[in-house]
Amino acid sequence: MELPFAHLNLRRNPFGELTEAERAALAIVDVSQIAQALSDPNYAVQFVGEKGYGKTTHLLSLRTMFPDAGYVHIPEGETRPVPGGCPVMIDEAQRLTWWQRRKLFSSEVPLVLGTHKDYASSLKRYGRKVETVYVGDGTSTDR
Repeated sequence: MELPFAHLNLRRNPFGELTEAERAALAIVDVSQIAQALSDPNYAVQFVGEKGYGKTTHLLSLRTMFPDAGYVHIPEGETRPVPGGCPVMIDEAQRLTWWQRRKLFSSEVPLVLGTHKDYASSLKRYGRKVETVYVGDGTSTDR
């Protein structure tokens, strides 16, 4: 079988996107302490930042450490069901509905959120131990 881009001396489309597994493998982030904290069912970590600064990268890195994790990315303008699993990882958590947030934040499962909005006060109201990681802090502007 010949690869579709072999005539260009390429193994793949150079403009194609990496798979989630490839992105996680290439990530240069240290999430080991966060992974340990996720043994606490009341723990929640949120990666807060602008688009393109590493929220998804952090989530995908953590996901490789937890085969039973539930993960969902919520596309813009859409809703998605919250998955089961432990921990539950929500990418673009600011797109959850109010009811989804309420049910999720009050659940007894560790949470990992990638979000543009800081939910620390809401999570604490539900008795969560919250860690907020602002991604992009210290990021080079010439990335």
